Amino acid sequence: MILVVFLLLLTASTTLTLTSANATAYTNARTNILSGGNPSIEAVGRSSWQLLHTMAANYPERPSREQKDKMVRFIDSMSEFYPCEKCAAHLRQYIKENPPGVSSKTSLAMWFCHLHNSVNGKLGKSLFDCEITKDELTSGKCSSDQCKI
Repeated sequence: MILVVFLLLLTASTTLTLTSANATAYTNARTNILSGGNPSIEAVGRSSWQLLHTMAANYPERPSREQKDKMVRFIDSMSEFYPCEKCAAHLRQYIKENPPGVSSKTSLAMWFCHLHNSVNGKLGKSLFDCEITKDELTSGKCSSDQCKI
């Protein structure tokens, strides 16, 4: 629950563009949490993607060994504690088949983009063109319709 609140609060300060639908979903989820309820898995998912893509945009281009280790531990922790067990299991399997790319900002942004596509594919949603959106994903300035979450 604390992670969900953190994700939702962080969403409010992200540099990624919020669509009006996402803003409405954020407001509804925040109201639900503050009244003692749980947000929908869709709201948690949107907030999670904004957090992950924003983290990648702020990740160093040349991270230290410690920063790389911390990012891998963060991703591993998400796969263990994510509030949707089916989603967490998918993340664990994805990590096993595709170890996190933590060698640079670009590698992490692309790893999260491909992970996002893996999830979208399972959900029957449209996929991002990770190469087209690479500059936007690494800058945190998401103006393309492709990268609106």
